[in-house]
Amino acid sequence: MDVLQRITIPDFLDYMRTVFPYLYAIDTDNATIADLHDMDGAYFVMHEHVVRHRFPNLVGGFDQSIKMKLDALAAAEKLVQGNPFQTPSVAKPNGSLQADSIPASVSASELFEIPITLSNEGEETWHGYGTNPVVLSYHWQNADCSYLIYDGMRSELKSQIVRPGKPVQEIIRVVAPNQKGNFKLILAVVQEGVCWFEDKGFKCAKGMVAVF
Repeated sequence: MDVLQRITIPDFLDYMRTVFPYLYAIDTDNATIADLHDMDGAYFVMHEHVVRHRFPNLVGGFDQSIKMKLDALAAAEKLVQGNPFQTPSVAKPNGSLQADSIPASVSASELFEIPITLSNEGEETWHGYGTNPVVLSYHWQNADCSYLIYDGMRSELKSQIVRPGKPVQEIIRVVAPNQKGNFKLILAVVQEGVCWFEDKGFKCAKGMVAVF
């Protein structure tokens, strides 16, 4: 709409509010329901839609029963309305990360990308957004297995949601150490503020890399 019709998201939502007395935005996996007549909720939806491609679904109506049904759904599922999504903590992150190819050599401080396949083999859904997002990262180890760099740069999940039994294709961005040598690169997954997945049985991808 913005490109072809020159209608911005704020203008579109302003128009929809004049049409529907009850108007809601619903996230891709029903993780968040936002009342678009609440301006704080509307601003939150616009930001998340543009930045993270969330909230593709709108529900509008004229009967108060719609509001009652959506409010009941939000209460039953403990969904967040107009506030940052409270990401569930992953208790048992069963699964694996497989790298298509880890480079044999890179230059010091080089930024490079590695395509990976991320598999969720547990029973919980992993969310790449909210208060404690699941993100991709890495460690660099010395030859004696001590950590040269433990907290690697983060890469967001482009898929945003990783459901059990549905592998996704992602890309990890990695910065090489600023010193030369042979190091082990460990590609990992972390839920911010909760845990590194490998500490709970998750299988990381590993490879030796020469830094020159």
